[in-house]
Amino acid sequence: MDAPDWNRTFAVLAISRTQLEVLGIPRHQVAHLSDEDMARIAASVATTYPDFENRVRINVRAYLVK
Repeated sequence: MDAPDWNRTFAVLAISRTQLEVLGIPRHQVAHLSDEDMARIAASVATTYPDFENRVRINVRAYLVK
């Protein structure tokens, strides 16, 4: 078995314009969002998870106990 890449990341949360449409936001409104708008929205959503690292720690420990 190969050694794991310790720097490899695993996405937890991401948004896209397509996903916004799936969430019910009309296409014509999504079309008005610039990349900068999308980045600001993503940053805003990220601030709603201030304890993210602690939640990761709890989940990893629970997984390892199994």
